[in-house]
Amino acid sequence: GHPHGNQAQWAKDALENLGLNRWPAVIGFSWWNEAWENDDDPAHNTNMRVQENAGLTQVFQKYVGENDQALDKLILEYR
Repeated sequence: GHPHGNQAQWAKDALENLGLNRWPAVIGFSWWNEAWENDDDPAHNTNMRVQENAGLTQVFQKYVGENDQALDKLILEYR
C-alpha cells in the first residue's frame, strides 16, 4: 500500500464503474502489479501487488475472477 492511497478502494471503484459501463469506450484495463520505493523512507513505499494486499485480492476476485464478462479472450498478443 501507500500511506496516501487505498489501492483496494480505488480498484473497486474503477472495476465497478467499468462493469456498469460508465465509460463505454473503454474496452479493457491493465493493472500494474508492482512495488517501488518513492524516497528514502520505507513508510512511503508503494506496493500495488494484488497478491500482497488482502483487500485488493478480494476486489480482483469479485470484480474480475467471478465476472464472466471480465475475462474473455486476448485481442492482441505480443510475441
